[in-house]
Amino acid sequence: MLGHDVRVSHEGNNALALVREWTPEIAFLDIGLPGMDGFELCRELGKLPARPRIVAVTGYGQPNDRERGRQAGFDAHFVKPVSLHDVQAAVDALDTTNN
Repeated sequence: MLGHDVRVSHEGNNALALVREWTPEIAFLDIGLPGMDGFELCRELGKLPARPRIVAVTGYGQPNDRERGRQAGFDAHFVKPVSLHDVQAAVDALDTTNN
């Protein structure tokens, strides 16, 4: 995991509960999650006192999907499949905007 402490959840409500117990710097979200979708999860994460940087990694890549993601608060948006190089570049870019 490239030296990062990583946690995984496959459902939006569970992910939100996890983030309330453990504060990540960056959250990679799929939009097509069961229950609470990624757009709603992104909005909920944005309400937290220690909001992580939020990156969409999804099959939803149409212009209206990207606009909905921007409105929900995503910091970056990738359409699957995403290369490890692109993920690392996003992490590095988000790191520099926090410093």
